[in-house]
Amino acid sequence: MDKILKILIVEDHPLTRMGIKLSVSRNFPSCEIVGEKESVKDTLFFLHENPTLDLVLLDITLTDGSSMPIAQYIKQNMPQTKILVCSMNSSYMDIVGFVELGVDGFISKFSDESVFASAITTVIDNESFFGKDISQIIAAVGNANNDLNFTERERQIIQLCAAGKRVKAIAEELKISKRTVEAHKANIFNKSGLKSTAEIVKYALEKGIITL
Repeated sequence: MDKILKILIVEDHPLTRMGIKLSVSRNFPSCEIVGEKESVKDTLFFLHENPTLDLVLLDITLTDGSSMPIAQYIKQNMPQTKILVCSMNSSYMDIVGFVELGVDGFISKFSDESVFASAITTVIDNESFFGKDISQIIAAVGNANNDLNFTERERQIIQLCAAGKRVKAIAEELKISKRTVEAHKANIFNKSGLKSTAEIVKYALEKGIITL
């Protein structure tokens, strides 16, 4: 990743914050950690003064309550900024609430550093990350509905998703454009009756396809 990322860490536990900062610096040495905040109030003030961030690493609960107002502010006022929610213990409703706001990813603090780095890369590359790559979730959803009338190309994409390949790699292997892959994925969503990332994540959680 050549781009210099401007990252804000929002986490209320100092040792955890230190670990996140170390991991980010180790995996993305050219990044700029522009701030570290531990409350909703301070974070919202910082965002108002710094509206050009690339990524916010967001704890789900801060010293003064849920971080959901932060996610809402970013989505309403900073559409270019990605949000990766990091949490130790989260209820199903917590996860769904943030997903419905449109956060770009959700990762457990119990995850390995390599998974954490992959999550950051994925959301910066304009894809979603929810414990597993969203493509793998699509594959699992598709395979759970074997009676659906998928085309041969859609089945190819499901198989490649199941192998853990992302949009760019699928496009290169099938010699089609990324836009065409996205169109096929949209068809898979629709045939599965799932029309948004929020619905996909809800379905995957309910079916045990993913755990967060």
